[in-house]
Amino acid sequence: VGWRDRMEIDFARMRERLREPDVKADLAELSLEDPVKILSTWIVGGEPLRAYLSGDSLNTENFPYLEFGSPKYGYADRPILDNLASLVAIRNSPRRFLSSDGVTPELLASLDRYERALPKIIEGHAHYRSLEIEAATRSYLAALAITPEDESLRRLLSFPELVLGARLGSPWSWLMLGRSLQLQNRAEEAARCYRRVEEILVSGEKPPGPREAEWLASARRWRREVSSSR
Repeated sequence: VGWRDRMEIDFARMRERLREPDVKADLAELSLEDPVKILSTWIVGGEPLRAYLSGDSLNTENFPYLEFGSPKYGYADRPILDNLASLVAIRNSPRRFLSSDGVTPELLASLDRYERALPKIIEGHAHYRSLEIEAATRSYLAALAITPEDESLRRLLSFPELVLGARLGSPWSWLMLGRSLQLQNRAEEAARCYRRVEEILVSGEKPPGPREAEWLASARRWRREVSSSR
């Protein structure tokens, strides 16, 4: 989002636009129909961002630096994570750019909680992109403890990619899905996932290799943990 002149976020206008059925329906698919949640996704603006961007070469048609620089950096998740981490390091609050119209103490209190949860969400994203499912789950749960009304976190904790992988028969997906469910205190569902890991790996045509053997051992260990906690 950019401004030509003075930066100002008109919260009343935001809320009005979000009442439009088409807009609300589109954003609801991402659990972003709450204007406070949208505000909480703010990372940085104003002078800190201007200073952050100053001095960089301008990417133009005649000098397409990014076209040649990006392949050297890589196209995997590292550039995304590094860029996000560098922006979070200079993070500021959107409240300094809010117009007073429609802003209440209750709204500011809600925004404060969402802002406190954001670093944990970003941390969870970094873990997830590194396939560190257990760490990602813990980060998302820490954020959910701060903002239990945030439906986007429940969506993240459902790990739809893991569910898809499990449906396709991936024992690792079943294992990680089970571990995430266990950390969410959904013991029965976690136990079913662990049993599925055993079924896939034990009933295979050939014995599990070293990596699969580790998965099997983890499934059995975590399944015992689930049983002892009931």
